[in-house]
Amino acid sequence: MLSDWERGYPELQILPKEPYAAYVGVDATMLGNQVRSYLDGQTVGTILGKEVEQDIRLAVDPNLRNSLDDLQKILITLKNDDIIPISHIADLIPTQGYGTIRHSQAERTVSVMAQMLPDANIREVVQAFEAIRAGASSLPDGINYDWAGEAADLDDSLGSMFYNFLAALIVVFLILAVQFDSFSQSLVIMLSVPMSIIGVFAGLILTGNNFGLYAFMGVVALVGIVVNDAIVLVDTAGRLRKQGLELIPVLVAAGRSRFAPVLATSLTTIGGMLPLAFKDDNFAQLSVSLISGLLASTVLTLLILPLTFYTFDSLKNKIQKRVPIFVDQWEEE
Repeated sequence: MLSDWERGYPELQILPKEPYAAYVGVDATMLGNQVRSYLDGQTVGTILGKEVEQDIRLAVDPNLRNSLDDLQKILITLKNDDIIPISHIADLIPTQGYGTIRHSQAERTVSVMAQMLPDANIREVVQAFEAIRAGASSLPDGINYDWAGEAADLDDSLGSMFYNFLAALIVVFLILAVQFDSFSQSLVIMLSVPMSIIGVFAGLILTGNNFGLYAFMGVVALVGIVVNDAIVLVDTAGRLRKQGLELIPVLVAAGRSRFAPVLATSLTTIGGMLPLAFKDDNFAQLSVSLISGLLASTVLTLLILPLTFYTFDSLKNKIQKRVPIFVDQWEEE
């Protein structure tokens, strides 16, 4: 854990005793000027030489201002020329100075930074800290804390990624609906997305990774990747169906003919993403989510998508007997 707070030199704060100081007519400026003159001295004249001028400086003997007791004996001249000790109108408080004073939005700040362990989750860390703070005593007046960095951006980033995920689903579905000219086929293809999400969470759990921002980015990317296998199967089934074949033989033939291309495409994609899993924790989340999601989608697409296609087609035929909708392109031809 690191902090940007820097320890400065010891210092002495002089704080006016407001009621009495105001009563005798001494403000902070007047007090500061006289203390400065006592400590640093004051130029009272100049000696003119042949070539140079030498200032005459009146100062207190350094041996008489080395301790707090010495400084409490400083005499302050009032506006009416009366003289009183500084201890009557001000408190002298020894303290530790700051090496650097940083500000954010016109307030003094100290940043505390920490590096999480490889198996830590930022959300769990924040929740644990908040739980400890809730059971601890309240902070002193004038002191508060705010989250910054990844902890502050977490909720906004996850919320933004969720809307990106929904936008990706809508865009991909619209493209499929235009391409296949079929609502039911597009919906069947889109079912590969939840199949991939099952693999994402299974892969993250098995590898010990957390579902963070990078893993969510992988889920969004999978929306446009995992539909490829389903597109190949549905497109092949559609072309065979146009030849007048029955649905079950069509699905069997499509699965057999497209098995090798679908598997090869998925394996080459997984091989390209595999090195990212060993780069660092963030890229590991991204890589594992992509690899596990694509692997699960490939397997489930080859096994479950034909069954889903058959179920949708049977349901569509029953509905068409009552309402003429869900007419596919090959049926129109």
